[in-house]
Amino acid sequence: MRIISIRAIARKNNVNHMRLWRIFKVYVALYGNNPKYVVIVDGKKRPTEEFLKFAEKALGIKLKL
Repeated sequence: MRIISIRAIARKNNVNHMRLWRIFKVYVALYGNNPKYVVIVDGKKRPTEEFLKFAEKALGIKLKL
């Protein structure tokens, strides 16, 4: 699984990055520390490509990576 950048997704899709961070917090609450969905790097939780699918459903729009 590739780690993705929330800010990069926000910039490419013209979405507020803080809104994506709030969606990511819900995502972490659902999936916890499952390495398929959330990767811990330097003590911080980072999203994988699976988060993109989750964010698309939450926002109701198609997101580019």
